[in-house]
Amino acid sequence: MLASAQKKLFGFTAIIDVIGITLVAVIMYNLFNLGYYVNLVPAFLGIVTGTLSILIVYALDKHPNFAQRFKIQNFNLKWLLIIIISLIPTLIGSLIYFIRSQLNFNFNNFDINYFGVFDWIAFSALSALSYVLSMIVYLGLKNINPKADINKPKFTIFKVGVIILLLAIPISAITIKATLYDFPTPSVLKGYDYNDGPWLSYYNNKPNESICISWLTSQPNSSVVYYGTDSENLDKVANGQDDVYLHKVYINNLIPEQTYYYQIDEVFSQYPIHTIHNFTTASTTEQSFKFVVIGDIQPEGEIEDPTSESITATHIIADALAKEDYEFTTICGDIVDTGDDLEEWHLMFNSSAKYSANKPFMPAIGNHDTYGDNGANFASIFESPYANPEKGRYYSFDYYNVHYIMLDNFEHNGIMGDQQIDWLVNEIQTAKSRNQWVFVFFHYTIISSSDSSTYFWLQKQLIPIFDKYGVDTVFYGHDHVYEHYYYEYGQEGLVHNQYEDPSGKPIHYFMTGGAGGHLQPAIHRDTDTYIRNWWDLKTNKRVTVEIERRSWSTSNYIDHTSNPEFGQPFSLKEDPSDLDNTGKHFWQSITHKDDLSMDDMEFYGFDYGEGTLHYILVEIAGNSCTISVKYPDGSLLGGHDGTNVQQFILNK
Repeated sequence: MLASAQKKLFGFTAIIDVIGITLVAVIMYNLFNLGYYVNLVPAFLGIVTGTLSILIVYALDKHPNFAQRFKIQNFNLKWLLIIIISLIPTLIGSLIYFIRSQLNFNFNNFDINYFGVFDWIAFSALSALSYVLSMIVYLGLKNINPKADINKPKFTIFKVGVIILLLAIPISAITIKATLYDFPTPSVLKGYDYNDGPWLSYYNNKPNESICISWLTSQPNSSVVYYGTDSENLDKVANGQDDVYLHKVYINNLIPEQTYYYQIDEVFSQYPIHTIHNFTTASTTEQSFKFVVIGDIQPEGEIEDPTSESITATHIIADALAKEDYEFTTICGDIVDTGDDLEEWHLMFNSSAKYSANKPFMPAIGNHDTYGDNGANFASIFESPYANPEKGRYYSFDYYNVHYIMLDNFEHNGIMGDQQIDWLVNEIQTAKSRNQWVFVFFHYTIISSSDSSTYFWLQKQLIPIFDKYGVDTVFYGHDHVYEHYYYEYGQEGLVHNQYEDPSGKPIHYFMTGGAGGHLQPAIHRDTDTYIRNWWDLKTNKRVTVEIERRSWSTSNYIDHTSNPEFGQPFSLKEDPSDLDNTGKHFWQSITHKDDLSMDDMEFYGFDYGEGTLHYILVEIAGNSCTISVKYPDGSLLGGHDGTNVQQFILNK
């Protein structure tokens, strides 16, 4: 009878463990599948910590004198102490992650979207679950025959399991490091199916005397550029590596403020052989100049498919930029849809080469650019002056009296580490000491009412820095619409951290995601509620603000049916047949407060937003800066009735 009951108990515990292990596997799979790559690390450490705790249980249970030492009269505290001692690793790990979460025992500050809080939850939950499951296995095996010696063969299963675990831990750790923390060899270096390019880069922060010319070929061959100051006499030759698919030629010691012409003897997808391109070096003295800001090029589909909205849109923007007069292009990430997919790089270059062959191409990295390879192709293709190439894809460069800071929101698939944040602060301080304009570019939405809304944890990280050190303008993408905010950090006394002293100076924030990726002009979504936690300087305590998020109003739109050059947007949240959005560019405006889709838009200084293809032209003239947001035909975004003209003048 006892043996039968024990077998049933063991069978029951086995079923529980199968369910539990399946649950762990599902959690880990979804963390990876949903893009929470960095949270795999605390989750994995939680599993390891919880499971290894059972080794402590095993050792203490096996110890011959442990039970006798803690026997008090008729009470034996052995198992109470075993459980307490074996939980110490889990408790220590959970405390470390709790401190890192910056909750400071104030759960009004709880925000699961903040990476530190999510890490704490991931570690604690997986550690506790693994501990319980391992304990069930141990006790189930032990109680097949409770009087048997723990060293007998019936524990072979447990011992084998421990050995497998001990082997799996370093293997898994190495795999996670290789997957999440190491940059793999870029696939673009191993082979490519097209001749794409060329494109230009300021590779060494010397735009007045240097340039990098890059291109791709379907066959490995030599890297040769013919160039000169006369388009009919290319009397100089520059060489790069031989026998490569990705070609880079670095040209130095150029004459400042000089137009150069160059030629590459390849038949490109975008240009016939012997096409002559040109670029102009910067001057050594301050001059007025212009640059362009775009975001989310991200073409999808087949290149020969004329019905592909995103491919058509990328060409519309490319044609617009090819006609515009400016010096170089900055991009707020998501150059392609999947970073390790070389076909998508071909789709992108098929349009961007129209302007990048003559205007340097200076991008910040986006989440899609990291997909599949941690951004290895991105970093290899674009020869930017990365500050820490072994860790992240962030860098800066100067052009006359402007300092450009390109951030990496995805430093090894997750967060912006302390090293990058310290670098950012130093970059701003140094530029300000030189009386330079400071413009910051990155990808994730730091303020948005659109599909992704605001990444509040990123806002906590960056906006206090921008305010404290005096950034002039911030550009970002991710959501495929345009929005402008003029936000004074600390207004109404609300700040992210208790000891901050807001400057009282508002900063322009531009969300620009309209360079080709599928537009999100009519955001249809269920009404949702967000909890925002702030420190109120007026009351000197933490406060909670509830924010409601709604759909965009479908009655507010500009009809561009007769302007196909503006694209043919449609809703991503409903079948287009449910709502005829063709040619409609939906908008939101501070002049129509009742129609705003989020409660905090006015708080953030929202001005205007529209689901449309667009680009931003920035003109610098000494201490004056003019920012103009344009449709692909070159006209200004002006709002539905011309009351929200998107042109802004800043003065230092």
